[in-house]
Amino acid sequence: MENKTTDFLCEYPLTLKLTNRDAEKFSIMAGQANMSAAELLENFISDLIDGFETNGSNERDAAKRWFQLVSYWNDGTFLTYLSVNEEIYYVWGLLLDNDNLQEYMTEVSENKLSLEELLSRLEETDEVREARHDYDKIKALYMEHLKEELSYSQDELDIIWKDYQEEYETNETFDEGMQKLREWGSRSFYGCYL
Repeated sequence: MENKTTDFLCEYPLTLKLTNRDAEKFSIMAGQANMSAAELLENFISDLIDGFETNGSNERDAAKRWFQLVSYWNDGTFLTYLSVNEEIYYVWGLLLDNDNLQEYMTEVSENKLSLEELLSRLEETDEVREARHDYDKIKALYMEHLKEELSYSQDELDIIWKDYQEEYETNETFDEGMQKLREWGSRSFYGCYL
């Protein structure tokens, strides 16, 4: 069982696309439950995921039955695989790391970082201390560090992709799978917005 004592409330930006009539009907239904539309969604989500504050076992069961009805079909995509195996945030993080590392590599190769900026991004080792006044050496050390990080991140993605392919027969390519993950990430909320 999860440790619910570490949970805290956060506000998340979320945009809903509803017709004006649907939004009005939803607001009326929320009012019938003596809630705002946001409170009704918060309560439903909490019941659906057995969250921090639920409305009871009947409500949780009903929310889970509803979800099973709308998600009965597993489309076999990488995104579904990650969701089912609860690896979606981990892999999303790897993908973001890859993007950031590639951006940093571009900054370094285009000499956009000062010696001080490069030094601030490197762990202080004997090799770094010895070369701390030599821009080209520090640049090379930082680029080597970025390549190692990128290699690790890419290896992790490759392993997870291979596991996915062994479990699902799919025509989806690695690039297509990553693109769907990017699209999911751009539409999803994660982390805490305070």
